[in-house]
Amino acid sequence: MGNIIELGNVCKSYFSGKENELCVLKNISLSVKSGEMAAIIGKSGSGKSTLLNILGCADKLDSGKYYFNGKDITNGSDKKLSRLRGSQISFVFQDYALIEEETVLSNVETPLYFNKNISFGKMKKLAVNALETVGISELSRKKVNQLSGGQKQRVAIARAIVAEPLLILADEPTGSLDQTTAEEIINMLCELNKTGTTVIVVTHDMDVAKKCRHILNISNGKIDETAS
Repeated sequence: MGNIIELGNVCKSYFSGKENELCVLKNISLSVKSGEMAAIIGKSGSGKSTLLNILGCADKLDSGKYYFNGKDITNGSDKKLSRLRGSQISFVFQDYALIEEETVLSNVETPLYFNKNISFGKMKKLAVNALETVGISELSRKKVNQLSGGQKQRVAIARAIVAEPLLILADEPTGSLDQTTAEEIINMLCELNKTGTTVIVVTHDMDVAKKCRHILNISNGKIDETAS
């Protein structure tokens, strides 16, 4: 099985003013095999979110190389990276990032509008299938603002899988949930991983991290990889 992600000597810095440079990622090299589940752990400010944004093509690296599914996307255009996010990479966020006043079904359909490979007529069917996968198809007509936190996260996961991406990036997906609901959500991500979808989870919770095959520990912009 090949690598879906390969980073080589990736660096990323941000500037505050003209002279104050903050080096967030320092020569990061890592690989994740297609179909694996990995966790990224580390203290606040360690570079976890920056790394996740680079993996998800939401931010660009300053130097180094990024190969996604065997293709060099290091210098990909904004249009190309946007298309990649729309079809092959999905995010799940701690705060759900849903449209509160819209229905569950509408929220799940939203990413499909940016995928030119999916016809308008097929969108509803795919959204309903995704909701069935996460066990909340009966909520399709409810507005998001009528749901519990656990239900919202299930909607977010349905939205993430609706276009059948190769990679799901979950940023603290259990951080706003009680322990029982958090366990349900991480188990759901594990089940999705078993179907062949690569899953990378950013978390502060070691119980969540231990569900993953690899734990990537980031500290001061550098990373160590250990088998869990």
